[in-house]
Amino acid sequence: METRIVVQPETLLPGSAGPATANIWLESGSIGVPAVGWNDFAIVVLGWWSDALLRLIRGVSSREEVRFMDGPYSVLLDSVGSDRWKLTYVDRTSGHRARDIGVADLGLAESITVAGRGLLEACRAQRLWSDDATRLEGAIADLRRELNDVHGS
Repeated sequence: METRIVVQPETLLPGSAGPATANIWLESGSIGVPAVGWNDFAIVVLGWWSDALLRLIRGVSSREEVRFMDGPYSVLLDSVGSDRWKLTYVDRTSGHRARDIGVADLGLAESITVAGRGLLEACRAQRLWSDDATRLEGAIADLRRELNDVHGS
């Protein structure tokens, strides 16, 4: 079962009082977290995913939590070996509910770099470049370099 970050760059819109928004969610099999078509501050959230995966791949941490900004939702990533992470969806809306959603591998990091490139292209095309986009561009480049080192290419 493939686990990946999905971003729909065609949904990118300028924020009314903050960063631009776009549809972004985590997909694992038939599960969409927080939901398929979830709209959030995608540039910021994708940067957080990039940073978290980079720390996990480098072994700097064994557990990361990535939040979605629009709502009390997050995903916990726990190392279960080199380059594999157990994912747990946390919903804090009514109590503290958690649901295991599978194990991800480097394909998740690959999907983040692809989604990031698409989102950054949309930012350029729509003239929505921001400091958040600059940070995401750097995070994606760092993650891409790390993946190249892991793959030995």
